Amino acid sequence: MGKYGNGAKGGLLGGFAYGIISAIVTDATLVLYKSNVLSLLKTEIGSLPSNPLNLTPGGMFSMMLVVAPIVLIISGLIVGVILGLIFAAVHNSLPSKDYRIKGIIFGIIIWVILDLLLGLYNRGYGAGVYYITLAVEFGASLLYGYILGRLFNRWETRDKAVLEEPPYPNL
Repeated sequence: MGKYGNGAKGGLLGGFAYGIISAIVTDATLVLYKSNVLSLLKTEIGSLPSNPLNLTPGGMFSMMLVVAPIVLIISGLIVGVILGLIFAAVHNSLPSKDYRIKGIIFGIIIWVILDLLLGLYNRGYGAGVYYITLAVEFGASLLYGYILGRLFNRWETRDKAVLEEPPYPNL
């Protein structure tokens, strides 16, 4: 299957782990910060020009508790495969000979780009949610990178040594 297949498979399993962790922590964070989230939802519903579905903050909150984990797991799988393919392309450029370390370094790079730099939009839910998200996503990124590197190395195809033919006796 080659290195890209290995990257996709490792990324799929690493992305699944990432998605599960994110789903659990997201639901826990929603419950922990329920009053903040309900307040934000009330503001958002109030800013709608009309509300034909009769959305309520409580109803939307309940829906978020169900939908968010599903979306996070599915997106973890999809993004995991894409990042696994990227890892397959760049793994030789990463320091270390140990693929687990390469994967962890890759996970940290992805965390910096996706969560630290691009995750600034999460500040709308409050600083507490933002910092919890950063910490948990850092751990999930490390786990993703470890799984990716570990499995990429496990499935890495190795060239088998060619046995030398025994020398023919002089006839």
